[in-house]
Amino acid sequence: MPQFFRPLTLPFLMVGYGLFVLVIREAAVRMNAGTTRIVLMGLAYGIVNEGLFAKTLVTRNNLPINQFDGYAVVLGFNTGWASAILLWHAFASVLFPIYLVHYCLPDASRERWLTNKQMVVITVAISLFAVANFLLRRIDGATNSPIQLSITLGAIFALVLAAVLLEGSPLPLAHNNGRPAIAVGMSAVIPMAALIIMATERIPPAIYFLVLLLMVAGYNRLMWRLGWVHQPALVYFGVGWYIQNAVGSIIASLHNPSLAALMLVVDTMLISATYCSVAKASKRQQHDAYEQVAT
Repeated sequence: MPQFFRPLTLPFLMVGYGLFVLVIREAAVRMNAGTTRIVLMGLAYGIVNEGLFAKTLVTRNNLPINQFDGYAVVLGFNTGWASAILLWHAFASVLFPIYLVHYCLPDASRERWLTNKQMVVITVAISLFAVANFLLRRIDGATNSPIQLSITLGAIFALVLAAVLLEGSPLPLAHNNGRPAIAVGMSAVIPMAALIIMATERIPPAIYFLVLLLMVAGYNRLMWRLGWVHQPALVYFGVGWYIQNAVGSIIASLHNPSLAALMLVVDTMLISATYCSVAKASKRQQHDAYEQVAT
């Protein structure tokens, strides 16, 4: 039976993903946060997910992408793997879902779904749960060093503090459809493949991280030059990102045909529904813009 259907998987996903993203969304609304601040909080969430829950950041081998096993390890941390997976979480797990909901439901983007008391209680509860998971849950090959826990918590705190102190506001809507950004989102498979190849070939870590920084800077510059740092283009970019991620996951599951077929059906339905929702919201935004100009 696929792991997704194991009894404890769904509750774990709810706590490990849903509640943390909800807290970040609530913080973003309260801070009137833009992309950079949400990404910083997304990186912090990535450390929580991969450092405290899955513990892949401190696992010696058998990483989800095993080409990163033993590559660029510093103080027991898989820094090569961390640099790739934390960026993935910042965008795919946090930024895109928040922007998707806010773009398709613009009135909800300004609403607080939790009271301050509820937010504090949930944040404390899931944080304690994450730390307890790190200390008590045993994973083959993973270490549970107090020093590693201290570094992990320090990194999370530093990223959240940076997001709080950073000045910035949400970017305005653009009245272009932004659909070509889907292709750019799909192209994210190229830099990911390049990182895997460099890890496989054991390229010196300094070169690996330099290439990674150049890739991030290149995408950032491209999106700015094309005017795709606004919504809906960023959301369409996210749709493209999810498409390439789904294709990669299906290909990686071909050794289990039934699971690959299930993933193909489910991913196609989810991505199609997401695209239709964004396209409908984009059409509505354009219609509202034309009406404002006409009046």
